Amino acid sequence: MPASARAETMSLTLGNATLTVPPVAGAVAFAALTDLLLSHAWIEPNGNGTDVEDERNLGRLLSASCCPRLRRLRLAHIAGLSALRCAAPAPAAATLEEVRLEHVSDMASLELDAPGLRALHVADCYRLASDDAAAAISAPRLETLACADMCRPERLRFDGAETVWRLDKIFLWSHGHPAGYSNAGAVWLLRNCTAAHSLGVHISPPVVCIYIF
Repeated sequence: MPASARAETMSLTLGNATLTVPPVAGAVAFAALTDLLLSHAWIEPNGNGTDVEDERNLGRLLSASCCPRLRRLRLAHIAGLSALRCAAPAPAAATLEEVRLEHVSDMASLELDAPGLRALHVADCYRLASDDAAAAISAPRLETLACADMCRPERLRFDGAETVWRLDKIFLWSHGHPAGYSNAGAVWLLRNCTAAHSLGVHISPPVVCIYIF
């Protein structure tokens, strides 16, 4: 990734190329960056066959020590990233106001510490709704939450649900989804975002596959 102390916006759409995230030095690498889009990339596993080191490097890249003025972050169509960690000991910048996670298909763990966050959008991150997924979100000023996928309540820590006034893109299955998808995370959000006065809920029947021979 091109490090620049002067760049204010960066949009990287990589055509599903593999991406190795380099270790971030202690010095500020993106001092002026306020908007970052990273899309259509595969996070390259490191030498021992796991992507843990690249996940850690991506978290450091998004930290306050590297991007002290970051306000808007969007990750879209990212594969190979099983965990996104923007949390202590390298918390996200207090300036971070909006996070969009779209089609981050392999993400089963989310840690987000963003005291200034106002909007969080999570869509088509299917593994985040799986039984082994976990999320820890600290966003005490959160106002807008659009969340199509969320882990089970017993694996969720959420500081900020009570301040949400707009809750959108909540998906519920009317009965028996064939893949075992649980409504528990969505129901938790509906019960705990008690200040919401704008609500968008989508209720679907299970997908039925018809085979013709």
